[in-house]
Amino acid sequence: MAGRVYITGFAQLKANLRNELGNMKFAGMEGMTEAADMIGKAMVTEIPTIPKDLGNLRKSWFIVNSAGVRRGKGGGFIGPDATELNAAHQGALAKAKTETKSASNVNVLMGFSSPYAIWVHEMPVKNTWSEAGSGPKFFEKALKEKRTEILKIVQRAYLLKGFGKTAARKGMSYSKEFRSQQFISPT
Repeated sequence: MAGRVYITGFAQLKANLRNELGNMKFAGMEGMTEAADMIGKAMVTEIPTIPKDLGNLRKSWFIVNSAGVRRGKGGGFIGPDATELNAAHQGALAKAKTETKSASNVNVLMGFSSPYAIWVHEMPVKNTWSEAGSGPKFFEKALKEKRTEILKIVQRAYLLKGFGKTAARKGMSYSKEFRSQQFISPT
């Protein structure tokens, strides 16, 4: 019959796992933020692009994560509705910051603060657009066409952080008797 077996270091193991979980959340947030940025760029470079009259809809695009506002800090709205658009934008950013900071999981919010963004997105194709190549479904199309790239960006963010290695096991040790056993019988 084997002697006593001691496994020590569980407190260190728990601390390491907690640290790794935090690192994973950060890597996921950074990957999703990078993917959101790519979507934003696609909506102004790939057809259909975001329709542009005065450019206020494009200026209302924002990305917020738990670290703060990453894109679209605001300002630059022009025209008769500029004051209202700025207020709507600041309100959307404040709400997004609150939601991302209070989330228990990785959270990245992206979207448009303009009150008419949904209306423009859903307009019929036959509408006359002020800029060639612009049109409805610009956000939806970017998400659908970039789906594979989005997944690759998030996956790369995790892999660059080196997850899957033995970092969580650092500090854990086993007694000499345990290390010498191939298998410990329950009897």
